[in-house]
Amino acid sequence: MIDRFKPIGLAHCGLRELKDAPFCWKKSDIEGEIEVFKEFSDGLRGNESETF
Repeated sequence: MIDRFKPIGLAHCGLRELKDAPFCWKKSDIEGEIEVFKEFSDGLRGNESETF
């Protein structure tokens, strides 16, 4: 059996180098946005008011 993964979106932030990424997201003040591809957006219906 072969596992295959398909991305459902992209994460956008100001980071350009992997070395600059924080070890733990909870201890970071870097802000960003998550872009969910249109074909998967129905799966998030009802979560519009959530912040993470």
